[in-house]
Amino acid sequence: MGHTQHLTITRVWSIPTPGQNEKVHGKHPTQKPIKLLERIIAASTNPLDLILDPFMGSGTTGVASIRNKRRFIGIEINENFYNIANERNLIAYQDQVDSLFI
Repeated sequence: MGHTQHLTITRVWSIPTPGQNEKVHGKHPTQKPIKLLERIIAASTNPLDLILDPFMGSGTTGVASIRNKRRFIGIEINENFYNIANERNLIAYQDQVDSLFI
């Protein structure tokens, strides 16, 4: 029989699940960690690129986009999750504006 090779993954992102501070505005059943989305966005886009999230949920992609100076369009059918995302995104925008004056 043949020799079995084992692949070793050398670059694994170790990112914890969303903490309570990420769910302050509300909870979504499939919410992603902000650090994961920030890392994906930073690795795959440039500043001022436009990011579309057609299933916005609680808005984590929008927050990560804003923090990384990307433009963002989010679509959400559920009014409750839309409101949560909108609040989170407005806070993220305000944090960006506030950081300009510190």
